[in-house]
Amino acid sequence: MGWENLGGTLTSNNVGVGRSENGELVIFARGTNSDVWHRWQAGNGWNSEGWVPMGGSITSDISVTSTGNLRVEIFVRGNDEGVYHRWQTAINNGWNLGGWGEHVLGGVIQGNVAVGRWGDGRNEVFVRGNDNKVYHQWQLGPNGAWNGSWVYLGGGISSNITVEVNGSGLLEVYARGTNNHVWRTWQVSPGVWHEWESLGGGIKGDVGVAREDGGRLQVFARGMDNAVWHRWQAGGSWNGEGWVSLGGNMTSNVAAARNGAGCLEIFARGANGAVRRSIETAPNSHNYSSWVTLQADQKVSSEIAAARDKDGKVEIFALGLDKALYCHV
Repeated sequence: MGWENLGGTLTSNNVGVGRSENGELVIFARGTNSDVWHRWQAGNGWNSEGWVPMGGSITSDISVTSTGNLRVEIFVRGNDEGVYHRWQTAINNGWNLGGWGEHVLGGVIQGNVAVGRWGDGRNEVFVRGNDNKVYHQWQLGPNGAWNGSWVYLGGGISSNITVEVNGSGLLEVYARGTNNHVWRTWQVSPGVWHEWESLGGGIKGDVGVAREDGGRLQVFARGMDNAVWHRWQAGGSWNGEGWVSLGGNMTSNVAAARNGAGCLEIFARGANGAVRRSIETAPNSHNYSSWVTLQADQKVSSEIAAARDKDGKVEIFALGLDKALYCHV
């Protein structure tokens, strides 16, 4: 289908993408007044009213997840550097009437809020404190109350945090360390975390993580040479050859999503400002096609968000040079 202009005048560095109960995508972005706006898919297109405001005064991108009963929930950093969230009151329906002030998770944080969803439907959020350490809060049950305070998880990081659930339904947390290595910690069992482990490498920006067909994880990052590098889980450990280069000359983080055929698709912004894509040649093969530019004259000014739609196609979202949002299927 190519690129579609979804309009807006936005300031997000990256767009938040979630999924409604019926599989249709919902997108969130920060407006010029630092407030939150959203659009959603409706049938074969997007909602006819365009971007709809949700208020707030935020200083981060919007992180999106689903609640235990498949309602969309979003998390942001407010202008006081604390964490706020809102949630749908019913599946595919309106939002909590109390707005952003109804539930404040507090804290004093840097960067974006990372959120992961346990296998039992509970959500857990992770933040980078002003001491560059990781802190987290979690729900006590699906759709339930939160534990009520930030708990120290350690580490020493210099990027936003990425969270993914593995094939066992447990969360894994990734970030760039202060030494530019990729670091991870993971749940050994619900509520019990392993000590931080280095995966090595020398990277720029944030770490991209995606689930393979079968539940094992692959990680992607932009190296110091601006090429895309990756590693993958193999059995109970990681691939023995270490980081493998996929080439390219990129100027953004790497976005990844698994398509309906079970293959990962990865995206990054090239040196000319256009988006480039590479596709895994077979599920779990860890081999990728050559990079292809999606459209040389469509330049983007933000990071790229990727998500699989209800038809199994990977859709990507990025801001154009005009600050409108563009979607590519």
